[in-house]
Amino acid sequence: MPSKKGNRAFIKHSRTQFNLVMPEQESEDALKELTGNGFKLLCYYYSRKDGWFFNDEETADAIGIKTRTLQDTTRKELVNKKFLKIIKGQRDIYLIGRKEVVKDDEAE
Repeated sequence: MPSKKGNRAFIKHSRTQFNLVMPEQESEDALKELTGNGFKLLCYYYSRKDGWFFNDEETADAIGIKTRTLQDTTRKELVNKKFLKIIKGQRDIYLIGRKEVVKDDEAE
């Protein structure tokens, strides 16, 4: 649901402790372009703080899908549609949201 300020969407799921603040345009684009699982994963990633280490089993359990589905299709969907970029290294870095993905692509 868009906030009264007009530049963000705030979602709070009643069954979890996660709070999500996502740019309004990002949420509108994601709703139009992503599958249900893709949207749930994007929301989950947005709900985490910077510097959080992702664990596939924990993430899959939190959004109600199998770990294999997360790894084989859902995360790839976010990457393919430019909602997520993963920079491989000693510790993978996840850039979440089109603004971050595009900014990093332009920097390269």
